[in-house]
Amino acid sequence: MEVSIKLEATSLLIVAIIALFHYDRKNKYVKRYQLYNVCLIFTTATIITDILSCVMIENVSIYPLWLHMAVNSLYFVCINSCLSMVAAYVFYLLFEYMDDRHCYRMAVTLVGSMWAALIILIVINIPTGCYFYFENNTYCRGPLNKVGFFVMIIEVGMLCMCYVRNRKVLSPYASNLVKAIPPVAVLLTIVQLVLPNTILTGTIATLVDLILFATFQTNRIGRDALTELQNRSAFFGELSHYKEKRNSAHVVLVHLIRLDKVNKRFGMKDGDALLYLVARYLENLVPDYRVYRYGNTHFTMLGNFESPQKAEELVEKILERFGQPWKLNGNEWLQNIQLVHMELESDQIDENHQVEQLNYMLSYRKNEEESTRLFFDDELKARYERKNYVLNEVRKAIRDESFVLYFQPVYSCREDKFLTAEVLLRLFLEDGTSIPPGEFIPIAEEYNLSDEISWFVLKKSMQFVREHPKFPLDSISINMSLQQMRPAYINEKVEYVRQMYGSMLDKIRIEITENIIARNPEMAKRIMKSFAEQGMGFYLDDFGVGYSNFSRVFEFPFEVIKFDRSLMERIDQNEKIYQILKSLVETFHNAGFKVIAEGLETESQVERAKAIGVDKIQGYYYAKAMGEKSLIEFLKQKNGDTTNIAPKTDCSQGQQN
Repeated sequence: MEVSIKLEATSLLIVAIIALFHYDRKNKYVKRYQLYNVCLIFTTATIITDILSCVMIENVSIYPLWLHMAVNSLYFVCINSCLSMVAAYVFYLLFEYMDDRHCYRMAVTLVGSMWAALIILIVINIPTGCYFYFENNTYCRGPLNKVGFFVMIIEVGMLCMCYVRNRKVLSPYASNLVKAIPPVAVLLTIVQLVLPNTILTGTIATLVDLILFATFQTNRIGRDALTELQNRSAFFGELSHYKEKRNSAHVVLVHLIRLDKVNKRFGMKDGDALLYLVARYLENLVPDYRVYRYGNTHFTMLGNFESPQKAEELVEKILERFGQPWKLNGNEWLQNIQLVHMELESDQIDENHQVEQLNYMLSYRKNEEESTRLFFDDELKARYERKNYVLNEVRKAIRDESFVLYFQPVYSCREDKFLTAEVLLRLFLEDGTSIPPGEFIPIAEEYNLSDEISWFVLKKSMQFVREHPKFPLDSISINMSLQQMRPAYINEKVEYVRQMYGSMLDKIRIEITENIIARNPEMAKRIMKSFAEQGMGFYLDDFGVGYSNFSRVFEFPFEVIKFDRSLMERIDQNEKIYQILKSLVETFHNAGFKVIAEGLETESQVERAKAIGVDKIQGYYYAKAMGEKSLIEFLKQKNGDTTNIAPKTDCSQGQQN
């Protein structure tokens, strides 16, 4: 017993040292921190009750039997609770960031069930002596005394099974943890069984706690190595505490704008120094606020929202400081920031919403040449909620394929007919209203939903062509970005369309803008050439928006150049614009391109457009965008009813012009 007492006393000292280094007031609301504290508490209780029981057993005759039974029963409750808690915590660490929690729930349920069974066994032991008993002033082990060891072996086995099933998605820390704990636990268990009079349960628990501390719980883990601030996970853990306590929170996000300028001018070392200085400044600014490194150049501050006035005072202090230069290794640097802040009621706190709200506010940056501020007020909140509403409607329309294709006929000046049309997308709601494309398309692009939408448009356009083989249009054009044209995406989709709809690709034209081509000209050239060989043509859309590169236009296999409405809207008012456009049309004609003028709404604009020689005109003067049924009636009226072009389906779903 003397050896056991010395080992347990040493273990108690180790636990005390771990607790000393583990303590961090700023982490007290982080779940991982709280759970580990519980493990340390149970380990301490196990060691203390073990030492007491050993001392009492060495002097068994001095103490009454009921006290022996009580202390030893408490010891077994503590050791079983300690090992079960450690097992449950290890499983929590393994599955903390995994979406599939099925294995975790099963493991914790089994651990909890075995713990409950052991506690019942300890209670039953008091009258039966199945676990331990005292006879003739001697401590005796009952027939079920080693059940706890078998439970621990089962838990280690479960840990190994979970590791094998999920090893590909576990972090290196988690993998190292699984590799370290089972061998240590098994080895010490074997030693315990070989030397039954040497009690090692507290030692086993302490070593496991030490492994957990070294792997997951040191103050360095969960902190940013450069700034020594807590990380993004700790920020959301603290937010959860505000929600539980029903406190309003004040969140401040400070974004260092174009930090790369510091790195380029002074070097990476001074860039890191600036991040460190900013971290220290924010950390010491208000003692009641906690500071986190939210991202590479983003810091968040979190504290109680006491009043709008105090929140504004804090913001003013930060902006005032960033209005002064920072000293970096003998140099001075004036760093601009974007500061956004918000009040969060406890019932509004949700991790996903906070990420979206902060990102939404950061998207409002207007000027990188000066520091800006933004408060998430009712107006901004309404815009954010509108954006989320539109996003949900777009996702629903993608899922249900409820988008509607509209067609805007394009007038051919030479043939005096409508021989082509542009496909436009419409999103109608259940109440009959609609969301404008100018609103939902940018949101779809921001959330990477363009692929699904473009596929829907391509598929439905081909379906339209197949169902109307005698339709009096030479082609229809659809809008597609270069991202959707990437080979891995478009080859698969076009092959599917080819199998479903036959060789009708020559009826499809793809409209792309010059700024999309500019992102990767070589890839765009390869893709366009490949599809041009298969019969699909290309239009250059929105020519005249921003800077237009003539040499780039001539390098690509475009059939048509579409003059943006911004070029055409003053053609009947400004003679210089008229002459420039006339020269452009002549240049493109000489190069073999046709020209479409977009956005014409008045007779004078149309006459001037015809005078400069454009081939086709698209605009409200001739036709607005319309559903399939309306398009067919329109073409019968304008082109003449010479063929049977009645639709098999009505894609417009009854919508009118």
